[in-house]
Amino acid sequence: GICQTGGESIFQILNLAPSSRALALGNRIISVRDSDVTLAQINPAIAQSYTTHQVSFNHSFYYTGSSYSTISSTYHLPRQHLTLIGGLQSLRHGDIQGADEFGNKTNSFSASENLILIGASKKLFDQVNIGVNFKYILSSLESYHAHGLAIDIGGLYTFNNPLKHVGITIKNLGSQFKSYQTEKEN
Repeated sequence: GICQTGGESIFQILNLAPSSRALALGNRIISVRDSDVTLAQINPAIAQSYTTHQVSFNHSFYYTGSSYSTISSTYHLPRQHLTLIGGLQSLRHGDIQGADEFGNKTNSFSASENLILIGASKKLFDQVNIGVNFKYILSSLESYHAHGLAIDIGGLYTFNNPLKHVGITIKNLGSQFKSYQTEKEN
């Protein structure tokens, strides 16, 4: 028989929204240009001078003791027309009761995924920004660990009307460096 299926790939933290606003808007808001510092985790080109000196913290409580936290910040370097991006994400599943193949309880264990994000956004012209984020991901399940790196590349074009923007993002290009066992997951 078929039991339950897990995720389709490892590092599911990459699919979680960095804030409640981003989640409410479908986690696909790649062309919004405002002072929300968390949006730089979705499209790095969004980080610009008016998002600097901000820190955003978000925390969500999920079912059965799981929780998800993010912290985001940017810092603008005016001479270089460069905005630096930093962020942390943590998905923790609390204590999980272990069991053997017969259903007998064994030791409890924990599971988590953590992500460290660094990036930058550069203003090329008055209307064009580009950006890149580098993400180091660590996944832990009991005594097993997996590591990976992902890259986001983004662009933002602002029309003459400051309320009209077009964004493009290529997200989560990367690979797993160390797998849980010998076979690498998607």
